[in-house]
Amino acid sequence: MRVVGPDGTSLGVMSREKALAKAKELELDLVLVSFKARPPVAKITEAGKYFYQQQKKIKTAKNEGEIKIIKIKFNTSPHDLETKLKQIKNFLEKNHQVQIVMSLRGRENALRPQAEEKINNFLETIQAVIPVKAQNQSHPKSHQFKIILTKK
Repeated sequence: MRVVGPDGTSLGVMSREKALAKAKELELDLVLVSFKARPPVAKITEAGKYFYQQQKKIKTAKNEGEIKIIKIKFNTSPHDLETKLKQIKNFLEKNHQVQIVMSLRGRENALRPQAEEKINNFLETIQAVIPVKAQNQSHPKSHQFKIILTKK
């Protein structure tokens, strides 16, 4: 098996017994990193520390690209829209996708053109702050406007 030292340097190809003896000598553990490789790769390190770092990598990879939903209403005040803009900026900087949803309820459905104008103005202010790519996901006869934003 190919053995990697605790500092990341390659110790070469050696038998399992020699690798275990070297790990005991350094008072560390021998962790199998890749068993599919030929020859298999093992690393001399603290096992707990290694597995903690692997879990951390998986957790951050899982969180990246997550879709965050921001809901706004037809009568949302300009100050609240500024707050939503700050949230959207934070999410996009962390490489998340953001879905903006505006729901129309009751008599608001009759004001669909004004609602569309409001959401387009909001998108323009977002574009002024951070460059984004917008995908419209709403249907023409739906009661909701859905737009997915991704960072350019």
